[in-house]
Amino acid sequence: MSAFGHDFARTKKFRDVRRSGRAAVVIDDLASTDPWRPRGVEVRGRGEAVEGERPMIRVHPERIVSWGIGDGSSSRAVGAPPMEEIVPGLRASAPLRLPFGRDLHARAYLLEREHGNVLLYGAAALEPHLAEVEALGGLTRQYLNHSHEATPEANTVAQRFGAPLFVHAADSADTARAATVRATFDRRHHLDDDLEIIPIPGHTPGATAYLWDTGEHRALFTGDSLYLRDGDWRAALLDGVSDRETYVASLELLRGLDFDVLVPGIVSGGGPGHVLTDPVDARERIDAVVARLRAGADH
Repeated sequence: MSAFGHDFARTKKFRDVRRSGRAAVVIDDLASTDPWRPRGVEVRGRGEAVEGERPMIRVHPERIVSWGIGDGSSSRAVGAPPMEEIVPGLRASAPLRLPFGRDLHARAYLLEREHGNVLLYGAAALEPHLAEVEALGGLTRQYLNHSHEATPEANTVAQRFGAPLFVHAADSADTARAATVRATFDRRHHLDDDLEIIPIPGHTPGATAYLWDTGEHRALFTGDSLYLRDGDWRAALLDGVSDRETYVASLELLRGLDFDVLVPGIVSGGGPGHVLTDPVDARERIDAVVARLRAGADH
């Protein structure tokens, strides 16, 4: 599905799609005014802001919602596979291709917890799975690794499940430009006795890792601060945003944590969204990342 118009590349909607990689198209009208009967179709999915002689937004449908058509309203995912269960209780969304790196994909992660399910990372990747999430008990909270993950879909998730959005205070203002922030934090702490929230500034001032004890595994969620490219552990030092020395200090903090599953926010290509590890392997890989940063590299 494509949308275009006069001077389209200058419009806010074009810029928003180029920034977020997400798009929605709504077509509605009145079937009748007496009685009053609105009807419509909403198509949501991955969006491409296509430059060129005839700029357009190309929508790759993932979810279609209709109302006032046929027997009433309906909602269905388009081609969405079930969420992948990485380890018992930890489910990953289908990969979502990122607009700023054509070979990079993001996922959202559902933590099935006794005290209430939690969503980690951006809600945009979760959108095709909302019915499945509801069947799994819904959500109680959303947490971001950093502000770049924020999209309007976080508000959709918050409204549907009563799951407010939390982010580090240092990234709150940037996050609020795309989604409503319920509350912030600025220190290391626990949610109940199984999920630890660990600020790791560097990639952004408010970047945050999460360490979840599933009972069988200890999964470390590092967002973009430590991601996978072709199986290699990488940093993501951003010009004008990241702080090298703070980043190195945060990686050294991660090096001392006890975990056996690494779950980054992004991976390259079609690779798996997680990796199984052990303390020796994790320390060696993080040491290699630290050495590159200290040598002046950006990864």
